Amino acid sequence: MEEARVDLRLLLREEAGYRVLYVSGELDIITAPLFRSRLTDLIQGSAAPLLVDLGGVTFCDSSGLSAAVAAERSAAMHKASLAFVKASDTVAKLFRITNLDQCLRIYPDLPAAVADLPHPTPA
Repeated sequence: MEEARVDLRLLLREEAGYRVLYVSGELDIITAPLFRSRLTDLIQGSAAPLLVDLGGVTFCDSSGLSAAVAAERSAAMHKASLAFVKASDTVAKLFRITNLDQCLRIYPDLPAAVADLPHPTPA
């Protein structure tokens, strides 16, 4: 029996006071739980705005979309600022056809998100 391979990389960096989670690989039924868990931990762990860079996502199914919605709900519950940036054309299309672009904050790039989001407060 072949073992399932997890093709997802998550890298957290701080840029100009914003936390940026760089996501690359596939967001699917195998990897979405890890993605959801990491987002939840980051949202609950700090009040600093969280930007999720989807530029490296090569595939996304309904499990990945569900994780994004869950993260938005968690952010709202914790009064945290969450935004998604740099979605590939394929992922952006999924957000559009599911109308998630109407309930998630999605920006074409980091500068656009930073210009629109609340500025982080120094600790």
